[in-house]
Amino acid sequence: MGKSNRRLLLVAVSEGGPPLVHAILSQLRDEFPVPIIVCPIFRLDSIKPLCNAWNKTTRLSVKTVKETTDLLPGSVYVVPYGFTGRIEDSPCTISLVLNPAEKEKGQDAFVQILISAGKVFGEQLNVVLAGDMVNGVESMSAGLETVYELRGRLYSVSEHGERISPGLELIVKNGIGIQFISADELVMKLYAWCGWADPVRSRYDKV
Repeated sequence: MGKSNRRLLLVAVSEGGPPLVHAILSQLRDEFPVPIIVCPIFRLDSIKPLCNAWNKTTRLSVKTVKETTDLLPGSVYVVPYGFTGRIEDSPCTISLVLNPAEKEKGQDAFVQILISAGKVFGEQLNVVLAGDMVNGVESMSAGLETVYELRGRLYSVSEHGERISPGLELIVKNGIGIQFISADELVMKLYAWCGWADPVRSRYDKV
């Protein structure tokens, strides 16, 4: 990813989150100018079925990553559960650096990526919490606070819509600003973030 385009969309996926990620990705055009990192924070035996399902209905390139990868606009990088990682800022590129850690909890692995992304991208980082976020939210609190203090945007997308998800009540009480919105509302905000007009509603017409 060239340093002239310093934006990142980082998505944490909890239980109930995969259909919401599908609803988001399926509405993004193939020239979406931002790389997307998706991190499941609940245990999965295999990430491949999710990647296959998302690939069928999005115009973006969805791939599983298990090693250092340069971040490119219009690509979706799915991090397997339990991998630790960080965002690394080099003179020419911005990369996702991953290391396997079988004993690492998914939430903890995500926090490391979250904090490093906040430091690299600052206010040009959008973080999406997809799903109910019932388990392990406490371990993410420091990372979410870091992003918020660096003026990154935090969104929660769940079946609760604009209501506060039960797992995020404590985070909100601690003063961390999270917007609770639907998947469709998030897509509108992402397009506005990129300076584009409203997205064309064509989520199921991939050839």
